[in-house]
Amino acid sequence: MSFLSLIRVLTVAVALAYGITYLPVDWLELHFRHTSIIYETGSSPLLTVGQVGIYSTVLLSLVLVFALIPRWHAGIRALSWCFFVMGICVLTQLVELGWLRHLSFFTQSSSAARTFCFSLPAFILAAVLRHPAVYRLFTSNQALEATATR
Repeated sequence: MSFLSLIRVLTVAVALAYGITYLPVDWLELHFRHTSIIYETGSSPLLTVGQVGIYSTVLLSLVLVFALIPRWHAGIRALSWCFFVMGICVLTQLVELGWLRHLSFFTQSSSAARTFCFSLPAFILAAVLRHPAVYRLFTSNQALEATATR
């Protein structure tokens, strides 16, 4: 498996995980299955920005990894920034801790830990892609692929 293929597989896995996890499933069930369900919802401008940011960075990461990285020398850096912003957008879900302030400490801490754990893959990929050894490996593979196509 080439290095670019590995980056593509990891990007698709993280993008699908975030994209599917933050779908408004309760709302979709209510409007498309015509079943009666009870669900809680809350809204804040920061949550809205975070969810829009997640969807935007998911799409941007897929465009970067499949269209721009093979052709653009700085594509790997842009993808790492995309993952970093994706992780920040996931952390906006910590706003929900304010809604849990009347619940137990264990409920609040498990909710915060879940959010931090879910944001970690994006931050880890961003850090790995920013490492100089990975950048050199990518640029050397890009140079090899460019000479092979000539």
